[in-house]
Amino acid sequence: MSSLVSDTFQPAPNPSVAQTQAPREAGRGHVLVIGNEKGGSGKSTTALHIAVSLMSDGARVATLDLDARQGTLSRYLENRAAYAKRKGVDLPMPMHTPVPISIFFVRAPTAASSGKGEASCRAKWWTRK
Repeated sequence: MSSLVSDTFQPAPNPSVAQTQAPREAGRGHVLVIGNEKGGSGKSTTALHIAVSLMSDGARVATLDLDARQGTLSRYLENRAAYAKRKGVDLPMPMHTPVPISIFFVRAPTAASSGKGEASCRAKWWTRK
């Protein structure tokens, strides 16, 4: 019986995947932004996995949780710290800051907002006082 894939088959290289990793330069920082307006797409999970991977490679990592309402990344990190304490293990932790909704911003109504409930909250823009 013949095989569907030959012994010499080689898949084409994927240009979207880095074939080699560039060497790290001491003192050079990078900013990674993980975003998607859809909820439940794995943004916080992905951010935590990237942070842990970088820390395991010896990188210094700082994280910001810009989702003031949900705070998933902050909760993940709180759970990680609690687990490490409970089990008596030393897990690397990034320097982390949850960013709350600023008191220096007020909501300005738009033509689309009715002023009532959650839907109108999403239909408003944040503007500086």
